Amino acid sequence: MIIVDQHQELLDFANQILGVKFEPSDCKWIASVTDKYEIMGVVVYSRWSKYNCEMSVASVTPKFLTKSFIKNAFYFPLGLWGLCRVTSVMEEDNHKALKMNHGLGFKDEGILRDWYGVGRNGIVTGMLKDECKWLD
Repeated sequence: MIIVDQHQELLDFANQILGVKFEPSDCKWIASVTDKYEIMGVVVYSRWSKYNCEMSVASVTPKFLTKSFIKNAFYFPLGLWGLCRVTSVMEEDNHKALKMNHGLGFKDEGILRDWYGVGRNGIVTGMLKDECKWLD
């Protein structure tokens, strides 16, 4: 089940999994939950500009990545909100996240040196609206 309502416990889940502190006033989020309302995954949209937002993914299982959830995850920024691109940043040694992003259609765009602390670089990936295969 996909939850688009901005319930705080969903953002708290993302904050805990990612070890960050997204503030509700600075972001939006959607979640995938089981029928028993167990959170499987949350996508947080943050760092807005007129043309772009950053997508951050927090999950405990890859099962949250249903076709329906993926379509919704890209529809909000690229369809509903009218952005022309989305960006994702992950640690360079987070091979699962990088593989997931490549599978979704993100392209590598650069390296943010020491983004996660000394010796811990970030990999920037991005997707343009016209590259997104998930929009109908």
